Amino acid sequence: MDNDTGGWQALSVFLPSVYSDLDEDTGGGCVEIVAAFLPSARARCEAIVAAIAAGDAPELKRQAHALKGSSRVLGLERLAALCERLEVAAAEGHGLAVWRQPVEAEVAAAIAALENHLGQG
Repeated sequence: MDNDTGGWQALSVFLPSVYSDLDEDTGGGCVEIVAAFLPSARARCEAIVAAIAAGDAPELKRQAHALKGSSRVLGLERLAALCERLEVAAAEGHGLAVWRQPVEAEVAAAIAALENHLGQG
């Protein structure tokens, strides 16, 4: 795969139905899950940006994988898909710099979507 940063952008930032299913499955526990996710997502974004800057593909792949999983669980479809692309880019190990801005933008969009959904935005 090349460093095409497209494709994932056509997906929804947030799928409320996935969030609602999780909230139901956890007996209303999504507020606590989101409270843990927000600082974690910010920290992972910083770690991803640092790994990109350092050219540290293994760390980039590790951080992207972790963020992908937590994003997908919360219905953050676009961020999860971007993280999947990051994992592939990290495995290829070249052209990583192109991913910095999309990661920062998508993490911000995901956080805003969650906060808006919870009435915190």
